[in-house]
Amino acid sequence: MGDNALHIGIDPSLANTAEPGVLGGTGDIGPIGGTGDANASDMQLRAMQALLTEMLKGSIAVPYEIVDGRGITDDAILDGGRAMSSCTSGFAARHRRSGAYGIVTAGHCRDSQSLNGVNLPWVSGYKNISADAQFHKVPEGSGHELRSTFECNVPAPRGTCNVASEKPRYRMAGNYVCHTGKESGLSCGTVTSIHYKPAQSSDPAAKPPCTSSSGVALTCNAVFVRVHGASLQSCSGDSGGPWYNRSIAFGIHKGSNGGTECDRLGVYAYFSSVGEVEEFLGVDFLHRQTVRFIG
Repeated sequence: MGDNALHIGIDPSLANTAEPGVLGGTGDIGPIGGTGDANASDMQLRAMQALLTEMLKGSIAVPYEIVDGRGITDDAILDGGRAMSSCTSGFAARHRRSGAYGIVTAGHCRDSQSLNGVNLPWVSGYKNISADAQFHKVPEGSGHELRSTFECNVPAPRGTCNVASEKPRYRMAGNYVCHTGKESGLSCGTVTSIHYKPAQSSDPAAKPPCTSSSGVALTCNAVFVRVHGASLQSCSGDSGGPWYNRSIAFGIHKGSNGGTECDRLGVYAYFSSVGEVEEFLGVDFLHRQTVRFIG
């Protein structure tokens, strides 16, 4: 809807080569033009708009306008546990200062991220000493839908959970938790430490686990959460993905000792807790909420 009027877009490049045979297709797409118009000129498109407007007179009971639909993409659903351009989406959130809605992922991931074909502008975040997180907003007027849901292991083997609450870090010790990563999939383990301090690798080429906003290496605070499990899997690409127990959000994935071995079992992994992420980024995770962006 635009200006309280329905917009009907025409995009010749999306036309099928012929209607399905069950519809008695003859190879045409109707009186507004045949197939093969992928490179239709603006003049041709205006002629199609005028013809379709005339055809639809008296057929639609609300205000409408025939518009140029070339380049318009389908509306996308944006939520957690999905493959982003370089990492995994975590949880939907609202930025307190700007009021923007978007997705949280790991701060060490690239600043340029997309989800379900939608480019999500970077707002804030990096791999801070207390939380490895960044926030990307959904563009205004995009026509997409942001949900507080995320891909999870309930019902087994996978389904969709909806964030209903959050677990404070001081109550996480000994909890059974699961995570979703775009590379390793779904797996679970037990929290073995709520005071974990990621340390610099002995490999001189390895990147520091915590930095300043300008990228200077810093010592991490002992506030990260470590998990281990006989069936736990985690590898590169899982960063930013959600850690949870059913509908309770625990945090977002930072790293593991799995490296690139995505099928390796019994790894240990660690994540930034929800409290540290929200405080660092100045956001609030969405609970049982859907935000629609008017296109």
